[in-house]
Amino acid sequence: MRQYLVHGSGNKGDYESKLIYFPNWAEDTISRGDSSYPIPTMPDGFKIIFAGNIGFSQDMESITSTALELKKYTDIKFILIGDGRSKPFVENFIVENNLQQTVFLLGKFPIEAMNAFFTHADGLLVSLKDELIFNLTVLAKVQAYMSSSKPILGMMNGEGALLIEEAGCGYSAPAGNHKNWPKLLCRFMI
Repeated sequence: MRQYLVHGSGNKGDYESKLIYFPNWAEDTISRGDSSYPIPTMPDGFKIIFAGNIGFSQDMESITSTALELKKYTDIKFILIGDGRSKPFVENFIVENNLQQTVFLLGKFPIEAMNAFFTHADGLLVSLKDELIFNLTVLAKVQAYMSSSKPILGMMNGEGALLIEEAGCGYSAPAGNHKNWPKLLCRFMI
């Protein structure tokens, strides 16, 4: 945000001396959560977990298109935890494209359950649509994922993708690039 406010098209005055850096952090509830919290039985295979809002901003179209691209690799499992206005779209996409063996929509769980889910993950998925506001910010989900010490697989642009790359905690493909994401996943799995 600083870069945008001081030097970018958001520059509407002299704000350099007025800006205060206040970073996001990961909730202890996740990193120190109960890894034995009762959760559904996880499918066998390479588990990619997405946890959080299943909404428009998270670009569910690209996530489901990625799952469709990887459909023939039945050992790769996409596990979506959460709820949101794009959930009906995801449910329909799974049925229409016969993805019931590779995409699992588990529903909403309390934050205390995330440690148990993350313990089972081989990779944690974060995605955002390519919009200016999303490119300027880092989702709190990224810090929560980082606190779990699991690799992060991103499909986004801007600060979130930059943080993943700079921290060396995973890989990120450009936002909306479901065609490139399987290559990223192969790079990650090697």
